[in-house]
Amino acid sequence: MLRGTPKFTDLPGLNASEEQIRLAAAQEQARLAPMIDDLLDRLIGGIRAKPRKLLVMEQIQKTLEIEQSEDFKTRRIFNDYFHQILVILEIESSDGLSCYYN
Repeated sequence: MLRGTPKFTDLPGLNASEEQIRLAAAQEQARLAPMIDDLLDRLIGGIRAKPRKLLVMEQIQKTLEIEQSEDFKTRRIFNDYFHQILVILEIESSDGLSCYYN
């Protein structure tokens, strides 16, 4: 469900009236969205083999380490996706993992 949806549709600038800003935001969206899709692909494959919370947290941590250099607004959007993933997988807590990187 989440895998097939457009990602980062709420990035600042995507709906800007100035074409240069809109283009930059679209490029940013094209760069960031595959990170979430890659995480989802790793989770889908890993959960089939080893359905454990530890696997999910390890995979989320890998993505968090990559996106750590992003600006605050982008990290908040990533955090929203991580929360959605935890809800879908019925994991009640990230055990502070996402807070550590923000």
